[in-house]
Amino acid sequence: MNVGPLITILDVPPEINDNPGKWVGGRIEEILKFRTGLVRGNFRVSVEDARDPDKMLQYVQEIALSSSPVDVEAEFSKIVRRNITFDDTLAPHGISGVVRTLKVIDNPEVPSKIEKAVGDTDARVSEITAEMLDDGVSTYYIQRLLSAGLLGRKKDRKLVPTRWAITAVHDTAGKELIGRILNFEPVDRVMMFSFEHFGNRFEILLLPTYYFFEIAEIWTRNSLWSAGSEVIEVDRERLGMRKTYSSLGGGYYAARFPVLQYLSKIRRQAGVVVVREIYPSYWAPLGVWVVEEGVKTALKKKPEIFDNLTQAIEKLKKRIKTPFQRWLPKLSMIKEIREQKSLDDFY
Repeated sequence: MNVGPLITILDVPPEINDNPGKWVGGRIEEILKFRTGLVRGNFRVSVEDARDPDKMLQYVQEIALSSSPVDVEAEFSKIVRRNITFDDTLAPHGISGVVRTLKVIDNPEVPSKIEKAVGDTDARVSEITAEMLDDGVSTYYIQRLLSAGLLGRKKDRKLVPTRWAITAVHDTAGKELIGRILNFEPVDRVMMFSFEHFGNRFEILLLPTYYFFEIAEIWTRNSLWSAGSEVIEVDRERLGMRKTYSSLGGGYYAARFPVLQYLSKIRRQAGVVVVREIYPSYWAPLGVWVVEEGVKTALKKKPEIFDNLTQAIEKLKKRIKTPFQRWLPKLSMIKEIREQKSLDDFY
């Protein structure tokens, strides 16, 4: 596989251009401007080389370990791509080339909790990931470490493609959090959280019931992945018993993770419904960090409180621009809850 560092060639603070947590509130044009100033250097290695890296791969691992940007010297043998690369999972980047030589000039700054995590060669990736998240380490940092083959049992360590590392961290961390929240009482009221950025609207409903997660993605007419009509896709899970990869791809896990983090923090479980509506103003794919940061930011805001699910649904209908007849019937968990009868209904 190909590995290599992202190298800044424009006058953009390096602590910003690869940190999605700092991109919320910006514009697509701004993101593309500083991401095109990144050169991805590549060279060929075997995935198992993570366990016994040569000098070039050691430098890549040092870069991944550092909590702050480091100065590097790189010599390229050829440029293989000059156009900006777009992807539904990865953040865009500019030029890509084959690296002949690589050297780290600075001493990487590695927090003690990261040194401890990387140095633990007996723990599973899931255990280490959970510990780092509890210590406040960002998912982006953990994804970088996993991609560089720096986590997990020594005999199992491998280099991981970035797109796999992103979803793996979201999914692994999500499963750990589900195991925690299933021991908590449900929330005691219906709550709705809202946020919109980069042409993506997020509405998150928390319902006072056992845990489930259901998400609808609505690509409105003439938006990025649709043509003359809406594209609506829905996926779900009950009690964390998901066995197959989501049909919605990495966006499913990127939306689920911050909700589970929130529930773990407030020590509650809930039925979760996320509606993501994407507009034509989202004209360039920026990666699943748009979903993670969108849901995370929504959950930081004060929620709207409703007396019952019906009131919340009526508000949701007004928030989502697509006619509700086209998406609401697809939310099977909403339908199921509405049709359930409690003991009180018989008195």
